[in-house]
Amino acid sequence: MASILVVSELFWPEGGGAELATYLILDILAKHNFGITVVTGTKNPAKLRGARYCVAPYLRGSNRIVKWVKMEMLGLDKSFKEMLNNHDILYIPLAAYPLIPLVKRNGIKVVVHLHNYAPGGHSSSLTRKIFRLYSAIIGKLSYKLVDAMVCGSLFELKSFINFTGINETQKINLIPHGVSYKQTLCNEYTKTASRYDKISETFKKPLRLLYVGYLFEYKGVQDAIKALSILNREHGINAILTIIGEGPYKQKLINLAKQLGIEHRIIWKSFMKREELIKEYCQADVLVFPSRGEMFGLVAYEALALGKPTLVAKRASLIECCYNL
Repeated sequence: MASILVVSELFWPEGGGAELATYLILDILAKHNFGITVVTGTKNPAKLRGARYCVAPYLRGSNRIVKWVKMEMLGLDKSFKEMLNNHDILYIPLAAYPLIPLVKRNGIKVVVHLHNYAPGGHSSSLTRKIFRLYSAIIGKLSYKLVDAMVCGSLFELKSFINFTGINETQKINLIPHGVSYKQTLCNEYTKTASRYDKISETFKKPLRLLYVGYLFEYKGVQDAIKALSILNREHGINAILTIIGEGPYKQKLINLAKQLGIEHRIIWKSFMKREELIKEYCQADVLVFPSRGEMFGLVAYEALALGKPTLVAKRASLIECCYNL
């Protein structure tokens, strides 16, 4: 069976939907006896059956340019080159694109998974311009060199084509992510759920809203906070919002909640283990995911798989997930 080398600056349980999707894909491959080696900057990566791990903390970076430079450094590392020669396939789920030319010179196949390919989704105009340049140049070069690319949504596929200007898609495979939850999984966490059955009518118990994901401006969490204020002030609905995640936009969100006088109605939590996250889904009444530039939105699929009503923005790939269901 083929051996796969995975290079990812973050690995589950650290990170978000892209990292979780990567873990789930590799878990399937491991169960089918593929040899897997993971090179990551995450100190305590989730374990896969039979997989080997190489932890390289310096791979972590605050932005894509820093990450690219660090991937270039990895490509110059002698031990990495030796590791590379012992594998058949390099799998790139995040930002390891600078490794592609080196890998192809060694005759190794490359598969790129276009997670987090979100042109225009970032907050500043400078970041947006840099990302567009990345999309047009690096993306086009990568497509020319790799053996296969995988997109999780039709929106992501179209975005990649539009921003790179490629005129053929033979190497691109559209494979949406999946989740394996059963709706009955929530039963053990919601034994007292009958108390909330008529919550939309009585409002005697709080309406529990949930957001899960990174805290960037384009994720639209500020819209969820504003909506929470409207529910409470204008409609008299006793609602609370739990926000699970971290990111550079967090302090602005905290300030917004204070300005609106609803900071006491928001519960802040950091990223957590998958078992704990499932419990949060199950104990919530509604998931809100108002992202404006999502390439897939695994969070929405997880909530739906657990039988939870899900509100999303009518934008990007989330239309494929939830609109008109």
